[in-house]
Amino acid sequence: PVGASLQQRLRERNCPSAGDVMEDGEKCRSMKTMEYIEDCCCEVLRECRHEVKELSAYYTTRLVQYQVSCDISDADLQPQALGGGLAVVAAAQDKLASGPCQEAIPAPHPPVKLEDIQQKCSPTIPEEVWLPSDCKVDAVEALDKVFVDFTGFADDVGFHGVCKYKSFVGNNIKTMEVQQSAVLYTSENYMIVQDRGSRVLLALRRDGGSRCVEYDEVKCKGETEESARTWGSELLQPKSTSRCKAMPCNAEVTPPSTHIQSMIGAALHFFGGSAKTTRVVLLGIGVGSAERWLVSKMPGVTVDVVEESEDLAQAAECFGWSNSPQRCAVLQNPRTFLEQRQDESIDMLLLDSWRFSDIPACVRTVEFFRLIGRKMAPGGVVVSDLWSKHVSSYAASMVKGLQLSEGHLHYGKAPGLGNIIVVAQICSDGASAGHAQNSSLADGDGASQEAHKWATAADFKPMSCESWGNV
Repeated sequence: PVGASLQQRLRERNCPSAGDVMEDGEKCRSMKTMEYIEDCCCEVLRECRHEVKELSAYYTTRLVQYQVSCDISDADLQPQALGGGLAVVAAAQDKLASGPCQEAIPAPHPPVKLEDIQQKCSPTIPEEVWLPSDCKVDAVEALDKVFVDFTGFADDVGFHGVCKYKSFVGNNIKTMEVQQSAVLYTSENYMIVQDRGSRVLLALRRDGGSRCVEYDEVKCKGETEESARTWGSELLQPKSTSRCKAMPCNAEVTPPSTHIQSMIGAALHFFGGSAKTTRVVLLGIGVGSAERWLVSKMPGVTVDVVEESEDLAQAAECFGWSNSPQRCAVLQNPRTFLEQRQDESIDMLLLDSWRFSDIPACVRTVEFFRLIGRKMAPGGVVVSDLWSKHVSSYAASMVKGLQLSEGHLHYGKAPGLGNIIVVAQICSDGASAGHAQNSSLADGDGASQEAHKWATAADFKPMSCESWGNV
């Protein structure tokens, strides 16, 4: 309610009620007589408009953040049948759970609550006088509600750990808290933590907040909850892998994340199965899940993993990585690596190195995919892990740069996640496109059958120019 001292001043000056005054520039008028009255008589109206103007600017800015960083559009919001307001459609919830969205959007901190303004202003001033019709309150509050459910912001009060993150591995989305004793490795941008039998790679927020973003994780065979309590008073030095060396991870072969499963499934499904595949290049090391499965399941394969981040390349040791005749990690810019690679020397190329930011412009151009096209063997496959907002422009560059024919571009969705997997088949003489080329995959060896299961779960569909904007 309006402060007692202000009410007293308004009564002393015989001001009309706050709903019966209007602003005229810097002056104040009575709406009944249209006469000028003391300026202070408009003080309540001005205060209400000032506060709602500040709030409206906040909501407008926050809605733009959701549109730019999370690919939210008007189609992602619909009127609620009961109670009014807006609700987020189910399909858009994956966008709010995506890595780029979680990293970019800060916690909701409106300068003032709309309910407080309404309590002060609405009893005496009609809302249409002080509340702008284009205020984005309903849209942002609907988005914030879903976003907070994913990020766990609502639980930050009283939290004294290192950070919190949402785990998307498995069937249940869970909010996880990281305590200092569970940290195995840390750098400016990344952290590795032990969560019972899992080793988790996290991306740290640039604003230093109490939230981090799950990159990926592996299951370590035979590990228990004991791990995080064995360090005593030892101080963890930045970029030190000493704790990882003290407890090596014997990682399970099957990738726990469905986006890795979908990429592997797509690569083998559209290439023709494990027996034909020998030369694989992965752009982005992550936790090593893809190369671990490929090397374990396909004895004749060779895998080159290219990582640009020195931190991630160093941290790979924490997930059981070691070079061998079958696999090799290269610390190099991906574009430079491809330029130095022999032409037609790659059977499968998996691109998964930009999960928490916009894809750099230099690796989504037509010219970049022309470079890739020269390095791919006939009949090879290029598999990319994308967020929905990148698909349209990225696919257009792939089609032109790789000179794809009709039916040689497909897309699917990682089950339970917002990741879109796009796979391009490099044309070869006499080869047909799509599922018919790989009809025997389900009946092949164990690796082929597992890949077939993952590809089926991702539900890959042919991609045309008309479908790009609807992915």
